Amino acid sequence: MAKTKGRTRSFIVPKEFLSSFFQRLEESELEFELKEVDEDGDLNIMVSYSTAERNEIMNLVELEDEYYEIENNEENQEEEDED
Repeated sequence: MAKTKGRTRSFIVPKEFLSSFFQRLEESELEFELKEVDEDGDLNIMVSYSTAERNEIMNLVELEDEYYEIENNEENQEEEDED
């Protein structure tokens, strides 16, 4: 989708997070553009939004934070199990 709104936010979306992220993005009806796919298969997504849609972006940011918090907790647990 073409960028038509005043503000943008970039998200790096890991493969394991694609389904959850795009489900939420589709529900929000925000415009987005795929910028690149890195060597790990993670997507760089640019989301365009207006000030009226700020809450939708914040919902995506919260979802992203939850994903990374769970991922970090799992990594910490694996490290503890190794000790």
